[in-house]
Amino acid sequence: MKRYQRDILICLVVALTTIGVVYHFLQRMHNEQVVHHTEIYAILDESSNGLLVIHRPALFAQLMLKDSIRRNTFHHFIPDHFLSLLPYFPDNETIHFSFHPQGIVCYAKLDQRKAIQLEKRVLQPILGGDFPAQTVAWKQVHCRYYPTHQNGYIGCYQYDNIWIASNSKHLLEQTLQRQLTGQTPSLTPFQQAFATLDQQSVANIMLPTESLHMELTLPDSTQWHLPTGWLTADLFIESQQLCCIGSWPYQAQLDSIYQPFADTLASRLSDLIPSLQYQTQVDPGEERVYWTICYH
Repeated sequence: MKRYQRDILICLVVALTTIGVVYHFLQRMHNEQVVHHTEIYAILDESSNGLLVIHRPALFAQLMLKDSIRRNTFHHFIPDHFLSLLPYFPDNETIHFSFHPQGIVCYAKLDQRKAIQLEKRVLQPILGGDFPAQTVAWKQVHCRYYPTHQNGYIGCYQYDNIWIASNSKHLLEQTLQRQLTGQTPSLTPFQQAFATLDQQSVANIMLPTESLHMELTLPDSTQWHLPTGWLTADLFIESQQLCCIGSWPYQAQLDSIYQPFADTLASRLSDLIPSLQYQTQVDPGEERVYWTICYH
């Protein structure tokens, strides 16, 4: 009888141990899934002046860096130390750049080991590497600040499998605060526009429509302007030309303004990139009108 009771006790202990191991395994898997599903779009600053999403960073860097005109053009938007990082990312890793009056923020999905490796082996040598990074704990997250030759710095941190870098301490802390606050339960207009980006292209751009000041006069003399929101376009290379293609809902009553719209948009973009000339093309479809702008 005692032996029987002992066997039951042993089986009970083994069962409880097994349940405990399984529970902790499932809990760990759940936590890893939560981290894995942390999306970058949920922490992007929607008040930015624009967003550049690079889906093939090595190819994008090759196209930009090997051409002096393109490199000088993009240097006004992306500092060299950020451009120089791109070849070291896998070509299936998406990199995000958001642009602000105070500076630029770079977002990438990297675990802690890869983030430190990138900073130590690539970023620090690019910046000079004469002085070690200064580590500052902010909200229990360690931010590392690397000095640059221009008496500036690049701040970096890694949290929730996302690596952030910026040349603005204020922007870096704002981004970390959004991460710690958590994701919003519903999609904002910015996030809805972000979801339409073609991830098969080399890169995408997003611009707030109000920054383009797009107003056109219709045949009946009324004024038409872009609705408040975000203009999205996909970047690709066509015969060694840098091109972007976008679309807009097709409306028959606006048929006569789509070509002037594309020309005006190209002119606005050329204000940002004055060293490049452009040509435009408009292709109306049944539901959307597609515009293409190529720079050469």
